Amino acid sequence: MCRCLFEAGLTSALRSFLRKIRRGEVAQFWFEDKKERAGLKARKSLKKAKEVVMARMRVDEAIRGAQENSWHMLRILAVNAGGGPEQAEKAHEDYKPDTWKSIAQALDEMRQVDHGPQWPLAVKFLEALLLYDFPAHGEFFQAQDGLTLALAELPNGQVADVYPLFVAVLRLHLRSIPCSPQYCPVAEERQVQLRRGDTFPRPLALEAKPLTSTRTKRQGTLPDLPLEGEFLTCGQRLTNEAKAFLAEQGAVPVLLESLLDAESAELEDGLLRLLSELLQDVALGAEKASEEFMNFGLADQGGSEVVLQLMKGNLKNRTRVEAALFALAGAITHSPDCATKMASEMGAKVLIQSVWRYWEEVDFRRRSLMLLRQIRDANHELTGFMLMHWKAHLAALELGQVKDPDEESKVEEAEVAEEESPAQPMDDPGPEEEPQADAPAEEEAAPEESPKMTHLDEGTLDMEVEVLKDMDDPRPGSSLSDLKSTPEVPDAPKQAELTKGVEATVEPFSGANLPREMRHFLALLRVHRFEQKSSILDIPDLVQAIVEFNDDAELSRFGIKALMSGTAMEQEMRLPTIGRCPNFVKSVRRMVQKEGAVGVLQLQLRLILGILDNDPTDYQDWVEVDVLAVAKVLQATNIWTSNAWEVILSAITEAMRTPHGKIQLQNFNVALSLYKEWEKLKDNPDDALAKMLVSSFFDQTERTLEMIG
Repeated sequence: MCRCLFEAGLTSALRSFLRKIRRGEVAQFWFEDKKERAGLKARKSLKKAKEVVMARMRVDEAIRGAQENSWHMLRILAVNAGGGPEQAEKAHEDYKPDTWKSIAQALDEMRQVDHGPQWPLAVKFLEALLLYDFPAHGEFFQAQDGLTLALAELPNGQVADVYPLFVAVLRLHLRSIPCSPQYCPVAEERQVQLRRGDTFPRPLALEAKPLTSTRTKRQGTLPDLPLEGEFLTCGQRLTNEAKAFLAEQGAVPVLLESLLDAESAELEDGLLRLLSELLQDVALGAEKASEEFMNFGLADQGGSEVVLQLMKGNLKNRTRVEAALFALAGAITHSPDCATKMASEMGAKVLIQSVWRYWEEVDFRRRSLMLLRQIRDANHELTGFMLMHWKAHLAALELGQVKDPDEESKVEEAEVAEEESPAQPMDDPGPEEEPQADAPAEEEAAPEESPKMTHLDEGTLDMEVEVLKDMDDPRPGSSLSDLKSTPEVPDAPKQAELTKGVEATVEPFSGANLPREMRHFLALLRVHRFEQKSSILDIPDLVQAIVEFNDDAELSRFGIKALMSGTAMEQEMRLPTIGRCPNFVKSVRRMVQKEGAVGVLQLQLRLILGILDNDPTDYQDWVEVDVLAVAKVLQATNIWTSNAWEVILSAITEAMRTPHGKIQLQNFNVALSLYKEWEKLKDNPDDALAKMLVSSFFDQTERTLEMIG
């Protein structure tokens, strides 16, 4: 039936009828006809005037219903001409040309400066056709400036009405946010296999030879779909063109401004998802969009402040948090300077809360941790703040006292509003607020403590955490505490039932159960915090971080530099504690084997030599690492300094004290390497530095060569 009506030209008649309605011809003709039939033209009285007004209202109401039905019929006829809702039948030959005429009329309705009653109906008609057959109508919609007209409604127009058009064009109803890549420099949980180098260091001659065959079966992989080319479908091509067009037309600032003025949470979530799509692909204008995002002028910290404010207090909204993290990750990837704008206590706190709320979700966790690492690198002063909040969340999770971050944000906002509110004048106290003369002086002079986490002292927080950990049951009023306070001893069956109930409700949790990338971030904070504020009590945590994540070369380098920072006296005070840390020698061996930078190798050798001077627990293992480091330094160094040469000679002398050290020196052929470097220095008399080294260390070097020769 619909196909017959379509072929009979009903769509053309409906379009003509709608145009006449917009011009007011239908309403005028209908009203005049109604007055003539009712005999309201000749007589003029108050009663007849009321009837005229009522007739006009009935005509307007009837025309509104006719408009809605006409646009609805146009949509139904177009869908049936295209093959039905499922496109199971063959489309009519005039399907595209006729439907494009209807689309053109709908776009012409959107061009009207004063939005009439047909404007929302035309927008819904466009949305329905784009969702139904986007490959057939998307190109015509964009060619007729459909995106420009929709973008013109942002930020102060009918944003909620045109938002579905962006969803249909960008296909957001069909595409979810992609999985997060692996940003963390360390892999997930891994099985560390013991190798030969874990017990005995390998001679330098064998370093280049693998212990096992590296041949692997070649696996075929499919090529990645490009942004342009033969693998791209028509719909994907149109969507990419729409993204590029929106980025070029400066859609990011107007989207951010629309987010500031959005009236509903659903609209905020949708606009945030739309914004995140424009910040991802470099070939589609993501760099320009990221720059506009960073330089957004209506917020002090750019677009990141707008997005973080939307996250703050709404972490329960999974859709919003996912889109916000996707947007921030795209912006900071294509515009690294965005991390500087994002580096604030508010941003760090919100991201830490998102990590801990969704710590079991891989994509949420990875993007949040990546953003935290970026803003910490941009502002090193946030390290202590991040470490304090991270430890607080970890302690709360271990003790089973996890709080709702959204409720905490609301409480903090209320406290800030109360602090910023004007205080009552002190000159005129209220009738209920009388000065108390008997109050102790200490209470008057006591400073007012802020309940915010940001004002807690780090040492105080750690002390409170340790006290809570030492308690048998930190939760007041629990069944276990009641049993301990009861003097009477219950029967054995009752005691067993009570104990069983407590064990069922309390599940032990420790930081070791967290994902490895979360433990890595805590290790990174500890390493950088130790470099800023070193303490002997923090050495075990720092060494444990280096041991657990020795596969992260950057963290290992920072850790060694942190341990060797400060004055010579501070280093001497740390070395005994470092030497007693378990498994540290194995990690140092791996770091020395993988390291290639001369400066880092020399620093590692200084650390090893200092540990050997303080009688470490695994003395023989440290001697092996000492010899390995000496061989690596002799092989990598091209320009010698007096300090580096003195450390080399001292390290060799230390290894010669044990028979095992002498064997290792022979295995690595240290005598020959030292002899070659010494001959180079003696054969270069024109070099002032080499001449100074020969004159200063001649006797000591000759004696060392004689000992190991």
